[in-house]
Amino acid sequence: MSRFLLVVLQGLIFGFLLALLVSAVPTFLDWRANPSGIFHDSAGTNLAVVLETFFSWLWPLFLVFAPVSIAVIAWISSPRSNQKRSP
Repeated sequence: MSRFLLVVLQGLIFGFLLALLVSAVPTFLDWRANPSGIFHDSAGTNLAVVLETFFSWLWPLFLVFAPVSIAVIAWISSPRSNQKRSP
């Protein structure tokens, strides 16, 4: 596999994992606050609303984090960034 594809794949995976973690926070906070009782009631958790909220955070965050992750991983793994700089 070429270096370019490896960097892109690593960036996409890292961006996706970061988006998963960040999306879980507002979803949990909305579930806990339970505005208008739409997330849970005496019958239990309304999983459709919880998942809709989660995915409404996930995809926009992934679209932001993926390119940034690819750029950062490319920069970190570039041969120039690994050279020791003399003072």
